[in-house]
Amino acid sequence: MFNNKLRGSLTAVLALALMAGFSTSCLATFDVMDEDIEGGYYGNGYTRPFRNAIEGTETLSAEDLAFMQSVQYTRITERWYLRALVGHPRVKLNKIVNNSTYPLDAYQVALPNFTDNLYQLGLAGGKIWENWGAEIELLISKKLKYYANPLFTTIPNAANAEINTYALLFNVQYIIPHWISLYPRRLQIHLDAGLGVGLNTTNTTVYDLNGAPIESASGRQTPVAGMLGIGARYQITPCILFDLTYRFISWGKTKYGPILGYQLKSDELTSTGLFVGLTYQI
Repeated sequence: MFNNKLRGSLTAVLALALMAGFSTSCLATFDVMDEDIEGGYYGNGYTRPFRNAIEGTETLSAEDLAFMQSVQYTRITERWYLRALVGHPRVKLNKIVNNSTYPLDAYQVALPNFTDNLYQLGLAGGKIWENWGAEIELLISKKLKYYANPLFTTIPNAANAEINTYALLFNVQYIIPHWISLYPRRLQIHLDAGLGVGLNTTNTTVYDLNGAPIESASGRQTPVAGMLGIGARYQITPCILFDLTYRFISWGKTKYGPILGYQLKSDELTSTGLFVGLTYQI
């Protein structure tokens, strides 16, 4: 009986000793897990050695130092940036009408709408404040070639027009806050809107029935231009982000001529499609 009591006492003492031995590591684990991972400034609350290194209790390794600097750098909320986008959107030349004076205005245009896919480039520079951004962007489009044969429904002459389009826009950007964790923090969803001035230059040539050029004319217009877009940026490095944006761009109105007394105009020159590129944060 005495041996049984002694055996029970030893078992209890051993259990208490084991609990005491593991108490330090358990408390340390609870202490680390209680850290605010979402708001942790250095982005790492799981590894105590790294946290201690940040607090100066241990020597920073080269890897830890690089990680600390990169995380701190990406949390700067006011930054200048440069961006380049390229796309191959659908370009539409709509509402092409006869803009001639009487009595030449009676003829109806044979091809009132024209579409093509063209490469376009956007170069921008700006600054981000928290969830807002402002930038200046230069848009450049590949030459649009419009060919109508016949030019008018009742006249067999053909016409060829080449349109060069540019635009300088002031854009405002809103970055949607990361309220939910359905997508990673490196991913930014943004809404874009811009307004500015366009530059549309045209070169138009009219041909006779044999295909020989009769007369050519050039023109230049500076209409109001605008842009709407929605996109996503993913952070590749602390300074470089990959950008994918869907855009609608209005290049403004365009006129052609006058040629042989005729003049055409288009009320809509637009682009719609995806653009991809890179953003470099300074």
